[in-house]
Amino acid sequence: MLFTLRTRRPLEAAQLSAMAQSVGYLLSAAGPLLFGALYDAAGHFLPPLVLLLAVCAVMIVFGLGAARDKYVDDEVA
Repeated sequence: MLFTLRTRRPLEAAQLSAMAQSVGYLLSAAGPLLFGALYDAAGHFLPPLVLLLAVCAVMIVFGLGAARDKYVDDEVA
């Protein structure tokens, strides 16, 4: 991701990158566990694949929000 496009100063870019990586890794760590639990509970791959489609839909919504032509510090002020 190009964090420098959403920030005006290097410190803000570093903070935004650290926050995004921390949240991303925490959320993605639960993915395989949840996928396996859904597969074990259902006995087939349909529920975990539906979960993946739902996650993709959420990612599209967040991606559209991230694509706005705004700076991060504009949101805070």
